[in-house]
Amino acid sequence: KDIYDGIKTLTLAVVWQLMRAYTISVLQKISGSAKRITDPQIVKLVNEKLESAGKDTRIRNFKDKSITTSLPVIDLVDAIKPGSIDYEHVNAGETEEDKMLNAKYAISMSRKIGAGVYALPEDLVEGKAKMIMTV
Repeated sequence: KDIYDGIKTLTLAVVWQLMRAYTISVLQKISGSAKRITDPQIVKLVNEKLESAGKDTRIRNFKDKSITTSLPVIDLVDAIKPGSIDYEHVNAGETEEDKMLNAKYAISMSRKIGAGVYALPEDLVEGKAKMIMTV
């Protein structure tokens, strides 16, 4: 009834749950686990992929402030598809403007390699953990 009535907050909550469920199912298939994959397991998979590709970036969780620079996402894209990132377009992410440029590039390149991305650049820059998980 709430969705039918057009209550925005509740409708967005349902949409977010659908995005999260889809993302979890994709990651579960990738991990080869029969059990539902947890956030700490996702973080572990990300860090293992970054390490195996020789990247220096790591994340502690989806609230990690380093994600606001988008550097972990950019490095993950390059770890998944080596050579896909032109690091001349990447900066340290020290200013809000630089963070936004990195975020736009990270999301664009994620989509280019075939990832289903539901987050916006602003979600990365603002460190919105729920949306970051869907990148």
